[in-house]
Amino acid sequence: MRILGWARQVAPLLLALAVTAEEQLPVGAIARLGPPDSGAAKGVTGIEFSHDGLTLAAASANGHLCLWDLEARQPRWDSSGASRSLTAVFSADGLLVACGYEDGRVRLYDSTTGEETCVLEAHDSPVWHLAFAAGRDRLASSDSSGAVRVWDLAAKSS
Repeated sequence: MRILGWARQVAPLLLALAVTAEEQLPVGAIARLGPPDSGAAKGVTGIEFSHDGLTLAAASANGHLCLWDLEARQPRWDSSGASRSLTAVFSADGLLVACGYEDGRVRLYDSTTGEETCVLEAHDSPVWHLAFAAGRDRLASSDSSGAVRVWDLAAKSS
């Protein structure tokens, strides 16, 4: 009985040590987000930190856009697009995240809830790069053909 009681107390510690040993990171790395085979982490094609450094957006070849809470090391939300997602970028205030897709569309999401707020029928080729202006009213997008477009998002929301 006494040994059984000891085992119950030590078992969680042994499990924690086993997980820690499996989760060993390379020198200098501070986190690994998600298992390599998770849907949100599969074939990551683009990553971007929020301006406050607390959130990481990861675009994936399987169409997922996942926002990671870096303090909790957990996904905040995960959205699946109809096409392969290639790149993501946060607005300066961190309230929006834009994602460029292989089908030429750009989707904008509320960074807190993951709600899709706008779809731009942006390009005839895959969207490779996105950049917000200092605010969140203008967004530039470029595609694989070399076309660059600048969007007035204030006009799109009215």
